[in-house]
Amino acid sequence: MRSTPILLTLPLLLLAGCATYTESTNSLADSRRSGRVDLAARQAAQMARDHERGRDAIVYDLEAGSAERALALANLPPPPSPPPPSVPGVGATGAGGGPPPAANPSPSDGAYQNAIQFLSTADEHIDDYESKAKHSVSTGIGIAVINPATAPYRGQAYDKIMCSTYEALNYLALNQPEKARASLNKAYRRQKDAVDENAARIEKDQERIAAAKSGNLKDENGKSTAGAFDIDRARNDPKATAALQDLNSSLDARTKAYADYVNPFTSFVDGLFLLANSTDAQEQERAAVEFGRVAAIDDTNPYLKQDSLLAQSLAFGKPMPPTTYVIFESGEAPHREEVLIPVPLFLFTSRELLFTQVPISRLSYNDQFNRSLTVTAGATTAQTETVCDMDSVISREFKNQLPSMWIDGLVCAATKAIIQHQLDQQIDRNATNVFAAALMKAAVLATNAATTRADTRTWRGLPKTFSYARLATPADNLLTVSTPDGQSKQVSLPAAQVVVVYVKQVQPGTELLVDSFKLVKLD
Repeated sequence: MRSTPILLTLPLLLLAGCATYTESTNSLADSRRSGRVDLAARQAAQMARDHERGRDAIVYDLEAGSAERALALANLPPPPSPPPPSVPGVGATGAGGGPPPAANPSPSDGAYQNAIQFLSTADEHIDDYESKAKHSVSTGIGIAVINPATAPYRGQAYDKIMCSTYEALNYLALNQPEKARASLNKAYRRQKDAVDENAARIEKDQERIAAAKSGNLKDENGKSTAGAFDIDRARNDPKATAALQDLNSSLDARTKAYADYVNPFTSFVDGLFLLANSTDAQEQERAAVEFGRVAAIDDTNPYLKQDSLLAQSLAFGKPMPPTTYVIFESGEAPHREEVLIPVPLFLFTSRELLFTQVPISRLSYNDQFNRSLTVTAGATTAQTETVCDMDSVISREFKNQLPSMWIDGLVCAATKAIIQHQLDQQIDRNATNVFAAALMKAAVLATNAATTRADTRTWRGLPKTFSYARLATPADNLLTVSTPDGQSKQVSLPAAQVVVVYVKQVQPGTELLVDSFKLVKLD
């Protein structure tokens, strides 16, 4: 019985080290919610460094990128720690060099540069995964059973699009418009690529279903798993179907009429950039198209219609009037939580019926936020209007992926349940001690429970909504932004034809993070 202590300890060790991503990042989320942007930046940067060579590197770099950006908006310098790892050819100065640093940089410049480096690192890893996926060839020998929670995080479509969008905004804050243009072009391409990637994922799902029916599956070590199971019967079990319908209903309640993989905020930023930085009439027309596209998604925002008409008039040579845009980034994006769905497994090979639980993630929404911002300039008062609901963007993509996540989770949980069943049979045949046999079965069960988890990784540093207002730049270049919870700040605007004031607030009651930058210099 010398093995008894080891068998008793094994389940505890496994269960102790199986915290989900959501659990691991709750302290970071708490720092953001409390308004401690300096602490959040330090935490996120350390997490990114701790995971820079791991399977979660992308999501932690994204978290660090948004945390450093919040630090920059607070006009604070980066934390006194080693700089984030640079990506060759990219970073604060970007590919191809770029303008030298400002002679008198603001305290926030270093945080913007760090944000760009973290986002660029994530971007490079994403590109690497995409390149490998395009050049990979299926062997046709079998489908590997991968635990979704332990597979490398490759980035959601909205991650990729928002990564490029934030890069562009950071470059604009550092007065590097050409690099911003390159990032926005990449965001535009990624929105188009996401549609093709979704079609490829659906095709892959059919391969997994066929492999499960034929028993042509491999475990995480590449060994064939014995036993095919009736995946259709498991998928269509009434209790499982009801649970999935509940998940879909919660997603539908949050989903607006956005086209698949279109991020209205990205289209808005692209239109705004082109409105102020277009080099010809064709780019002004593209700006009008971008504003028109977003206006068609949500026709309740009056500013979008005005900007679409403005872009069209500029294309015909009308000069740009001095205009200020106030963008409000508010709240928190949904995070993921694990739920367990019980399913029956009918084995084709032995005609047995087993039961298992399939872990799958669901979205948990964060509804404590201020929907709009009031802008006051002299006698003029304006209210920001929603341009993008990130709950909807994320929910729509999650809904598209739910069938794949369900198949992945089902195949993984079922395969481990079959292997566990086979091991239990071997233990019963070979064990000479009933107590030892029970302990070994418990160890196998705990191993499966600890290593079969839902994938709860998601970029938690994204906001819940984006809104904006536009107004004529006041003569004294001063305006005040305020929220319904009593937070307000006066902003001194730079002299420019087009000025952007960017405001961020994660939770009501926390200080507004505000920065401003110019899109077009006065001649």
